[in-house]
Amino acid sequence: MGKKDKYLKQKSDKKLIIRHYIFQALILFMFGIVLYDSFNHNVPFYYICFLLIGRFIGRVISIADRVKHDGENGHFTVASSPFSLIIILFLLFTRFIGGKYILDFAEVLWTTDALYLIFIGIYWSKWRSLLRQMDEIVYGWLKNKEGA
Repeated sequence: MGKKDKYLKQKSDKKLIIRHYIFQALILFMFGIVLYDSFNHNVPFYYICFLLIGRFIGRVISIADRVKHDGENGHFTVASSPFSLIIILFLLFTRFIGGKYILDFAEVLWTTDALYLIFIGIYWSKWRSLLRQMDEIVYGWLKNKEGA
């Protein structure tokens, strides 16, 4: 673990650390299922486009969560907007109800794998967005400290 990772882990709120591990576990779990299906059921390679669609959706909805930095003790916390609850409910609806119908209408053969790839992209983008925000805060703080 590098210096940056140690610093971020030491200064991050429990909620942020738990969210980090949940995103990693979900990505690995869904990737394992998709990988298994691709070898056993010959899922076409063009399904990688669903991952790209998920990355785009994740970039759009990542605006709902913001990382805040407490200047006094230097801890990072996640500040979710009320819009975040609406997004979570919409994602749950899409994952368990609406997504299958939409993909069936588009005549996608492996709907579960397509949904998993979309959600891998979403979680990956949200995770990267949180890390990017933390980096901006740390480097901005270091720049201000050097300038002072």
